[in-house]
Formats: sequence, structure tokens, C-alpha cells
Amino acid sequence: ALMKMERMHMGWYFRNIGWKALMGGVIGLAILWLSHILVAGAANLII
Repeated sequence: ALMKMERMHMGWYFRNIGWKALMGGVIGLAILWLSHILVAGAANLII
């Protein structure tokens, strides 16, 4: 809907927004992965 309203091109969208979304996804996955490892390590220490 936004692209139709603003008449944006896909190339412009990916150059300006796509890489930020990709970086956010990668960083989010890294944080989830690290927190999972830390929680698993803490659980092993408690047991």
C-alpha cells in the first residue's frame, strides 16, 4: 500500500529500508541465540 501511495521503486526501498530490516533481523537472531546459550549454561550450573 505504501509503495502504491508514494510510487516508490523496489530498488529505492531495498537501498533505504531493506538493509536496515536485514540488519535488525540478524542482530535479533544473534541476541536470541546468545541468550539461549547463556540460559542453558546457567541451567546446567544450577543442576
